[in-house]
Amino acid sequence: MTPNRLLLQGENCMTNANLLLEFTNATIVRSGAEPTIRNLTWQLREGETWAIVGPTASGKTTLAEAMLGRHQIAEGRVRWPMLRESVLPSEVIQHIAFQENSRQFSYTGMYYHQRYEYADAEQPLTLREYLQAEPGEVAKLLRIEKLLDLSFMKLSNGQTRRARIAKGLLAKPELLILDDPFSGVDVEGRRELAEILGEFRKQGHRLVLLTRRE
Repeated sequence: MTPNRLLLQGENCMTNANLLLEFTNATIVRSGAEPTIRNLTWQLREGETWAIVGPTASGKTTLAEAMLGRHQIAEGRVRWPMLRESVLPSEVIQHIAFQENSRQFSYTGMYYHQRYEYADAEQPLTLREYLQAEPGEVAKLLRIEKLLDLSFMKLSNGQTRRARIAKGLLAKPELLILDDPFSGVDVEGRRELAEILGEFRKQGHRLVLLTRRE
């Protein structure tokens, strides 16, 4: 890992020291490419909230994908003490990406994909239908409970992001990774999202943020 490019900032908000995930002298390689991150040693423990900070192309998303077990570890190791036997990291870790170059970023494409899985494809897909589950307390936490019967396509950028985070939470992940969630959001939207993420932490959700320094 190149110094001053990727910064890991953590806050231990509980005394429990249970280990959830650990990289030890790990060199991470994307398929067909040179190593993206070298000699990474990092531990994520119960009760800790982390921000992984760096500019575009610094390796943030690669690290998130490695946390899901999606990249080769050329040297060193990664292990997941949080996992039960025969469970894959990608089954219990939700990675939600918001960067413009992410395949997950196309809200229109995502809308139409789910619309045509819905029984009545001629009707606009509502937020409630998009979530594919009764959101309950998650909708209150994300401040979208009054939006549930609106067409998904009528949501603002910030509302759509909160909807996507809600969908991730409804999968009941052991760990939630938000990849550049503040990108493209106005000042008020960033403030509101920061407040919501603060509530996440208070409620005990395991959270890792990938974000640019600003």
